[in-house]
Amino acid sequence: MAIDIQREPSLTDIDSIHHHRPVQSSLTKHRRISISSIVHPDSLKIVLPTDEVTLKRHLGLFSGICFIVGVIIGSGIFVSPKGVLQETQSVGLCLIIWIACGLVALLGALCYAEIGAVIPRNGAEVAYIKEGIGSVHKQIGDILAYVSSWAYTFILKPSGIAILILTFSQYFWSGIIEECELSEELIKMTAIFAILMLININSISVSIANRLNIIFVISKVLTILTVIIIGVIRLGKGLFLIYTKFAKCIGTTKNPLGVALAFYSGLWAYDGWNSLNLVTEELKNPKRDLWLSIVLALPAVIILYVLTNISYFTVMNKATLLTSNAVAVTWGEVVLGPVLRMLPILISVSALGSANGSLFGAARFCMVSAQYGYLPEVFACIHIRRLTPIPAVVLQGVITILFCLPSNIDGLIDFFSFAAWIFYGLTFVATLCCKFTKKNAERVISVPIPLIIIIVLISIYLVLAPVITSPNIGYLFATIMILCGLVFYYPFVYRKIEWNIIILTIMAGEYRGVIDLHGKNAVITGASRGIGKEIALTLAKEGCNVALLARSRDALETLAIECSKNGIKAHVIICDMSSKQSIEDACKQISHIFQNKLDILINNAGIAGESVSAIEEKTPSGKDVVDMWEEVMMVNLLGLMRITGRCLPMMKESKHGAIITISSLSATMTSGRSAQYHASEWGVNGFLGSIYEDIREYGIKVCSIMPGFVNTPMIHDDKHKLNFDKCIQPEDIAQGVLYILRTPYNNCATKTLVYSSISYLLLFSIRCLSEKKR
Repeated sequence: MAIDIQREPSLTDIDSIHHHRPVQSSLTKHRRISISSIVHPDSLKIVLPTDEVTLKRHLGLFSGICFIVGVIIGSGIFVSPKGVLQETQSVGLCLIIWIACGLVALLGALCYAEIGAVIPRNGAEVAYIKEGIGSVHKQIGDILAYVSSWAYTFILKPSGIAILILTFSQYFWSGIIEECELSEELIKMTAIFAILMLININSISVSIANRLNIIFVISKVLTILTVIIIGVIRLGKGLFLIYTKFAKCIGTTKNPLGVALAFYSGLWAYDGWNSLNLVTEELKNPKRDLWLSIVLALPAVIILYVLTNISYFTVMNKATLLTSNAVAVTWGEVVLGPVLRMLPILISVSALGSANGSLFGAARFCMVSAQYGYLPEVFACIHIRRLTPIPAVVLQGVITILFCLPSNIDGLIDFFSFAAWIFYGLTFVATLCCKFTKKNAERVISVPIPLIIIIVLISIYLVLAPVITSPNIGYLFATIMILCGLVFYYPFVYRKIEWNIIILTIMAGEYRGVIDLHGKNAVITGASRGIGKEIALTLAKEGCNVALLARSRDALETLAIECSKNGIKAHVIICDMSSKQSIEDACKQISHIFQNKLDILINNAGIAGESVSAIEEKTPSGKDVVDMWEEVMMVNLLGLMRITGRCLPMMKESKHGAIITISSLSATMTSGRSAQYHASEWGVNGFLGSIYEDIREYGIKVCSIMPGFVNTPMIHDDKHKLNFDKCIQPEDIAQGVLYILRTPYNNCATKTLVYSSISYLLLFSIRCLSEKKR
């Protein structure tokens, strides 16, 4: 994260940044470069890097148990009994399905507990599929993880929360309005209000959301226990009658595929068994608390659910239950009498509590997806003071509101379960993969392979059976959304075109100048270390072929091997930028290697020379001052001009490309004892400005990055006493290069990237000499 501060640089600041110190900074990989336009040279935007902002570990064992129980016990036990009985057609089989669903959920939760210990990350399915299946085949794992991210973010999580919120609204008004029929508009408006309230709570404070969840859990467990106790009393009074109902599975369906639909409704009531895996990184002791919370919570929920269903059947027969739109309310009409109104309100609180926990976990899933690059980066942001993922919370809340528009809860359950078990099954496959690819990983609990295979087969059955027997629009919609995810995968994940660049492109009205780096060719001078090395590695990771130029063969060969691991071609070219002949030979090799097709030129090679007053005749090392000046000019300016001139013919035919020069803030100011360096950098800017005018019609971006102190080997022997950790890092410069390459031509105008630290003013400027629309 970063804090933006506006101020004018002091004379002390300016005096401390007169060197080109290509460098590495303490900014974490999650930090973003801040971009602002310069209106006046003295008006600069300064960004102070702070400690990395992360979600805190605030959940203990009790909170973990409450989180699972709170998410599971919501609307399902009050809505699903009707769906289960409708498909099974008998009390006996209905109870068997409830027990079987509980065992399936427990087995699935144990698989999640195992893989959660092997891959201790937030996000559950998206993290497990990417890293689990990805350990067998990286590309397949990445694609499946992206599709799961897309489906969960835009379908599964919001639709699940919508079901809970609609159930809350229905039961809430059932307890208040007795005789009048509930208006659909009233239910929807109440649901939307509840969602907005939950968004606010989860955005303000994690601790408030957690405490509220615990309160909800206590209230819903007390409600369930009340139903159970009354049911046990009635069971004792009518033992023979109840035994007859339970023992004889009269009217049981003979359609095996109908059992699958019964499983859907039953498993919906247990949904949430994987909820704690969404917040693994927020557990105080994840190695112990994750599996122990699951082992304690799931059996307790199974017992509560079975006893609750028995209590329902002590009051209602099959016909009564199937005609009820609010099962628990119908049960209360018979049992509670005058205090009937309290039960629907307590049930509505239970559904609301489950929705609160579901939104809490859904926001974490969304945040992790953005961290993987599957969603725009804004959704990976955490509020620096509240430490809550506000953008992710808002996104999930808004989509949930859209899902509240249809009012058929049973239809939503089938829709939700169909898509959910696709990714549950993939996660079980990922668990199986980790058995072989991560054998040495620490496992607190290990599920036998035969049981994992069984749960995978159950997942396949639950996905295919309802689609084959009764296809409906919900299944079609889920399939279309999944396929849409694949469409977006190619440009945004595989090609790594950033969402903000697409927005800029739309605003600019064109795509010209946005360089898809995959398969492109780049030349990098001064590539053996520091900034050049980091830029080479960054471009290689983006799929760009690189020609590495420097004087050190050993360093270049080591770098080429590292770059080649990304599946690109890396070429080593020995080049001395102070030698005319060496540059000419290097350019001939570049032309031959890339078949006279070049897309990117990174001018990074440079030297500072010795610090000496212009009045002196000799440098501290004994060199003639004027000769030292000439040496710096040969490398920094004349060598740069020569290699740029030779590379331009390779770029103009393609009508696109970029020439990016790593310059220095010394090009914008002057100071004593470094005349040669200032002269060379001012000359570089003049040269770039001039060639831009010559090549603008070819769509080639000509840009200059001008940093202050950068943490590279060049400054480690400097006499300045610098705190290297607070200098700009080479990876920051590399990210600036990526920004230029991915920015549309019309938007790549005069920009400035400015970094600072506690001790130093570290200005990081990008001057992009590109055409702006008039």
